[in-house]
Amino acid sequence: MLRAYVEQQLVPVLKPGDIVVMDNLGSHKSVAIRQMIRNAGARLWYLRPHSPSEKRPHPILC
Repeated sequence: MLRAYVEQQLVPVLKPGDIVVMDNLGSHKSVAIRQMIRNAGARLWYLRPHSPSEKRPHPILC
């Protein structure tokens, strides 16, 4: 399903120099997905892996 979306919806509107940001889901890292995006002239960036300890709420001091 992701491959079809990238191939039919995303790649046709990408321009050289565009940046596509994805999370680290395994299907987002497939060779075919990476090649389609790069062949369109776009760059592919992945978000950092999620770390629950980094997402703790921080107190607000007033």
